Amino acid sequence: MLRYTFTNTGTDAVNDLRLYVLLDVEIAEAQNTFFNEQAQAVGTPGVGPGDAAPEFWQIDEPGFAGGTLYQNLLEARLTNRSAIPEGQAEDIALALGFSLGTLKPGEHVTVRALISEDDTRLGPFALVHTDPTSGPTTRVTFSGEADRRQQLVTDLTSLVSLRFEWRLNQPAGSLLGRLRLQNLPASQGPVGPPFQLGLQSSANLYYVRPSGRLDNGTPYLDLTEAVAAQLGAGNALLPGREITLDNIEIYSAGRLAPPPTVWSLWGTRLTAPEPGR
Repeated sequence: MLRYTFTNTGTDAVNDLRLYVLLDVEIAEAQNTFFNEQAQAVGTPGVGPGDAAPEFWQIDEPGFAGGTLYQNLLEARLTNRSAIPEGQAEDIALALGFSLGTLKPGEHVTVRALISEDDTRLGPFALVHTDPTSGPTTRVTFSGEADRRQQLVTDLTSLVSLRFEWRLNQPAGSLLGRLRLQNLPASQGPVGPPFQLGLQSSANLYYVRPSGRLDNGTPYLDLTEAVAAQLGAGNALLPGREITLDNIEIYSAGRLAPPPTVWSLWGTRLTAPEPGR
C-alpha cells in the first residue's frame, strides 16, 4: 500500500490538484524476459473531484520503444486507454491519475494506491497486469482511492487572545457577547478556518444554539463565516491582527460572565506566504 497525503498549510487555495502514480513492474523477467506482458482496465473509473476512484489512467510501453506513458505523465495528460492491442505482448507499465479538485487552506486529502498479487483492489476500478507465459495466476492489480478532504483542526487557544464583553439580552434572559479575537504576535504564523469557539458547558452555562461538538465532546460555535466576512480572501488571521465578533449568545445562571478558562478556539495553523508572493 502506498499512501500520499497533501496538506494545504498556506493561506490560498490550491486549485485543480492532481496526483499521478506510475507502476512499472516486471513479472518473471529472469525466466522469460520483460516484453511479453499484457494488461487491461477493469471496472469504472472516477468522474472527477469528489469521486474516490482514479479519473485518469493509461496502459502503455513506458517510453523506450515508442510508448508515450512517461511523457504523458510529465505533461499530466494520461489517455484513459491502453496503447497495447488486446492479445499483443509488450513491456507493460501502468499509470493512475486522481483529480483532487480544490484544496482550501487547512484542508488535507489522502490518496491510497494498492499493488496486489491476489486480485485485491481499492474501489471500482483497477489495472491488471499479467504475464501469460508465467501462468494464469500471475497477476499484478493496481488500484487506488482518494479519501474525502478533511480539515486539520487543532486547539489554537495558546496562540490567540480571547477577550469578551457581555450584555444582557433581556427578552431571552441570555447573555450576548462581543469577542475580540487576536492572533498573538508570538504565534509566529497565521491561523485559518474553520474557526470554532469551544465552551466547557454545564447545567448553569451553555450555548443557546451550538453549532456542534468538537472531537473532545466540547460544544462549539462556528465563527468561520463571521471571520471570513472581516478577513476576506484566504481567511487568514495574521500574527498581531485583531477582529471583533458580535452576538455570541450563551445562557449563564445568575447572568454571570463566564471565566476565561471555559473558552477554547479551534482552527488550523497556516504558513505565512513568502515575501513578494
